[in-house]
Amino acid sequence: MLAYYAFLPILVLLALLESYIPLRTRIVMATTLAVALGAFAGLRAIGIDNDSPTYNYVFDYVSNSDFKALLDEQRNTSQEPGYLFYLKSLYNLGFTYPAAQLLLNLLSGALLGTLLARLTIRPVLGLLLYYFLFYYFRDFTQIRFCAASILSLWALYFWFMQDRRRLALLIFFGAVSLHNSAVITVLPVLFSYCQLHRSYIGIAFISLAAVAASFAKITTRILVALFNLPEQVLRYLDLADDSRAGMMSIFLGLVLAVAVLMKGREDRGRQFVFYALFSSFVAGMVFSDLSILLRMQLLLFTAVIAAPNYLRDLYGKGMMIVVCAGAMYIHINNISEDLLRPYQMWLFQ
Repeated sequence: MLAYYAFLPILVLLALLESYIPLRTRIVMATTLAVALGAFAGLRAIGIDNDSPTYNYVFDYVSNSDFKALLDEQRNTSQEPGYLFYLKSLYNLGFTYPAAQLLLNLLSGALLGTLLARLTIRPVLGLLLYYFLFYYFRDFTQIRFCAASILSLWALYFWFMQDRRRLALLIFFGAVSLHNSAVITVLPVLFSYCQLHRSYIGIAFISLAAVAASFAKITTRILVALFNLPEQVLRYLDLADDSRAGMMSIFLGLVLAVAVLMKGREDRGRQFVFYALFSSFVAGMVFSDLSILLRMQLLLFTAVIAAPNYLRDLYGKGMMIVVCAGAMYIHINNISEDLLRPYQMWLFQ
């Protein structure tokens, strides 16, 4: 299992030295490391994680179907149409499933690295947080959710910081086609129209309402009453995420959202991070009684990678030490034999 810790000393060392390194060099390092993380995940052998056998089965299933039948057959695979078309296209080009997996992981790593370059002047520290919080728990195994999460952040970036709304919508639909959890990306946009960044009373009211919804288990009642939920969703009813790491990430979203917003309400970058993190808290509370939908909270919480750009300037190094310590605690809990087996590469099988 030691292979899973290989990136840890490199990322920690570079994050500590980052302030002494020129910005362009930091960007190159962060992007290179993000692609390397993608390669490490993409080269894993089938079966060392819990999800890859299922994805391999889906690839074999799709390879025997034509494009026209994919939309009708997506219920049989429980996969979104965009991902099915991606697999089918690569199969027609001669790809195997491991090669298709590697390509998507590499693309996700490249998108992550270039996004960090735009969001923060401390891209290596942002990548370190990403590694602690998301890599083994989510992106190492859930390949399409990984890509959808990063694309959703790109959509929010173009919406909030570039005012390129059409491009943001195009990226948003691409993310949803890969994983339907990306639909939650509309929540930060809706909150922004309410001008929450200018009203701490509004933030407090919505936060209390979200907590009340969690205790009342309103989500389950509404969904069961209004929709004919599929079996793969029904089996997750009332399986709330009561783990310390899970609840920590939900409330960390609220704390960091308010911390980023303070002393900089009109800054577009702070607004982007605030709305994404605050929305992750709301989603985590509202969907706490339906654990499969907590993926929506995790998707929005990915914006935490940009938080160091503001927290260190506002609150000093002590705040960042606390944040990184909490993230490392979550990271250590995610490297276990329940989730991962000893690392092997499919190239050498």
